[in-house]
Amino acid sequence: MQEKSNGRKNHRKDFTFEENEGELTITSYIGNESDVTIPSTHKGMKVVAIGEGAFANNKHIESVGFSKSNVKTIGARAFEGCTNLKSIKFPASLREIGDAAFKQSGVEHVVIKYHVTTIGDDCFAYCGNLRTANFDSFRGSIGERCFFMCMSLRKVSNLGLHIEEIGTNAFSVGRRVPNDPLWDVKWYNARIRLI
Repeated sequence: MQEKSNGRKNHRKDFTFEENEGELTITSYIGNESDVTIPSTHKGMKVVAIGEGAFANNKHIESVGFSKSNVKTIGARAFEGCTNLKSIKFPASLREIGDAAFKQSGVEHVVIKYHVTTIGDDCFAYCGNLRTANFDSFRGSIGERCFFMCMSLRKVSNLGLHIEEIGTNAFSVGRRVPNDPLWDVKWYNARIRLI
């Protein structure tokens, strides 16, 4: 009934769940561990989503890991305001990251791979510690203001030509932009390293 995370244990009682057609969504985390592992199952049912605001404003969490994950969706505002959250490794099962999911969190680096299809509006907005974003074979869409006001962001890797859509002001730092949807990336290239 326990899952390990970097030597620490998270009891399932630290999570609350909501069932929908035999699958579970984490609706809240009530523990106080710094290293949290998202369970893959609970009571024989797959954990497929982290719900809206499930971890929002938690000041204890520093890292989030996934144990043989089934999580397909990280909901809106799921980790918003988790200012001590430095590290998260997204699972291969992940398809969607909701609006403002990590807004104003302490995340320092993100790697978003090909299996993710949607990154919501304001997803990493105001993440003052975010230094690098790697879009490893990513082909989905990046929402509006996704990395808005990420003042420490200096390196964006693998932002390829196959991306479906880049939303308005996705990489903006608060300046008014012209009507060119890629202007953010072109302008941002002057202050960060795009490789």
